[in-house]
Amino acid sequence: MKIFFKGNKYNFEIIYKGFNKNECSWTLKAVCKETNCYSGITNLNPVLSELGISGDIICRRFEGSFGWEVSKQEMEKFNKIAKSFLTSEKYLRYLENKLDEDRSHGEWENVEE
Repeated sequence: MKIFFKGNKYNFEIIYKGFNKNECSWTLKAVCKETNCYSGITNLNPVLSELGISGDIICRRFEGSFGWEVSKQEMEKFNKIAKSFLTSEKYLRYLENKLDEDRSHGEWENVEE
């Protein structure tokens, strides 16, 4: 499933899929409105911080930006938190500025069709 959010400079998608009763895949994707470039942003520090993920946990479970393997409970928690910060105008401005910085490093090569 996907949940869409429109930002000022980026559009966002919460993407999640259940594998069985308790295992899910979860990611947060951002698409630049100007260039149509996109990236999974779940491993961006401001997002990790909002999700309550820090320290050694990052290295082991949440290294990649797409398709974290999480429990159903974690997926529901992450969905709730992401919805909250993506609907906060103040936080959205902050996040989009951080995404501009991230894109300036040239790591956003994928383009939405």
